[in-house]
Amino acid sequence: MDTEDKYTALNSFFKELNKTSDDIAEEVGMSRQQVENLLKNRCAFRENAARKFSECYGLSPSWLMTGTGSMLLNWVDNVDFAGKGERLELFLKKRGLSKLEAGRLA
Repeated sequence: MDTEDKYTALNSFFKELNKTSDDIAEEVGMSRQQVENLLKNRCAFRENAARKFSECYGLSPSWLMTGTGSMLLNWVDNVDFAGKGERLELFLKKRGLSKLEAGRLA
């Protein structure tokens, strides 16, 4: 995937979630300007930012940094959530997703 496609996909992802730069900034603990710079490809995702986006939205850190592989973490194989229905429910609720919507994104 080329860089432009990665950022188009990333921005489409947040548009589907109805998330603004302000919303994302608050949820990942960054400034709005930092988030906008990342989403507009003015700066590259580094490990710390990729980890924050991964924890908040289930995005793959390696995809964020390189654009290769799957955009979303494989939730079934994710040790943090496998077999832990309550944590998964909380994860989805925090992101405003139903299980059906999450399945469509995966």
